[in-house]
Amino acid sequence: MTKTMILQATVPLIFVLIPIGIAITAAFALINIPGLGMIVNSVCCWIPVANPLVTIISVKTYRRIVVFHLLKVIRLGRQRTASIGPTSLLTSAAGGYIGQTSYP
Repeated sequence: MTKTMILQATVPLIFVLIPIGIAITAAFALINIPGLGMIVNSVCCWIPVANPLVTIISVKTYRRIVVFHLLKVIRLGRQRTASIGPTSLLTSAAGGYIGQTSYP
């Protein structure tokens, strides 16, 4: 639990304080970096994504559930082939397969 809280406390440090610190330092040093404000704003907007990711990665129960669901999705993505033998096909009295619709 302590590890998770420490990691969640470092997320704002990485995604807010460091980019803003770089921008303020550049402003006081009179260094003009085109697009720096947009970059800082973009990095700061990733906090709502980074905090849950840190929680999912650091809490073992959450990590197991996420990995389980990812593996389940990957397995569903594979195509499965099934072989049908001639004895398993059911035919109707009209000569077509059961469930088959005939179009004129």
